[in-house]
Amino acid sequence: MKIGEGKDIKKVIIIGSIVLASLIGLSFINYRKKKIALVSKMFEGIEEVGNNQGFADSTFENMMRSVGWKDGEAWCSYFAKLVYIKALPSLEQDINKWFSGSSQLTYQNVANGKSDYFEIVQDGKPKKGDVVIWQNIGDSSKGHVGVVVKTYLGNPNKFDAMEGNTNFQPDFSGQGQLVDVVPHEGKVNEADSVYQSKILRGFIRLK
Repeated sequence: MKIGEGKDIKKVIIIGSIVLASLIGLSFINYRKKKIALVSKMFEGIEEVGNNQGFADSTFENMMRSVGWKDGEAWCSYFAKLVYIKALPSLEQDINKWFSGSSQLTYQNVANGKSDYFEIVQDGKPKKGDVVIWQNIGDSSKGHVGVVVKTYLGNPNKFDAMEGNTNFQPDFSGQGQLVDVVPHEGKVNEADSVYQSKILRGFIRLK
């Protein structure tokens, strides 16, 4: 039978589907991690109004409120939570279970829990899409959060993170902080190259 006749078409479709499924299976996790990084970049440059009082972009503010942020709260951790929910909507229930508005509580939730999807990594080598957690040296109950958007092959301790509630633009003249890309270099449990008052605690990674 020539290709194009009934049974052969079905065979081709079946074989093609198996091959495609295998390829998708191998790359699906990497695809999702890249999607996390891409989604975070959609919010770059959005500014807050005042000190944790709201945002210049009303759509973004509504999104932040939908993940739990309230007036007056620090919002870096909520930003990471928002990015993950938008990038991985099928995992929203699990994200809500482990992620909170606190950087340190989010870290502990994942470290102490048994998530099917997230794990703590402390080998100091970040991957695109990781949630990066810092801890204040003077107050271990507080810290900062970002989403890794770029890594460097020649330097495993160097990465860029998209962060809410930060400001790495020297010419920024807004009322408060914003979503910004910040370059970092550092090892787990050591002071960060940018945030000298914080240590790099570790990464939350999609399994």
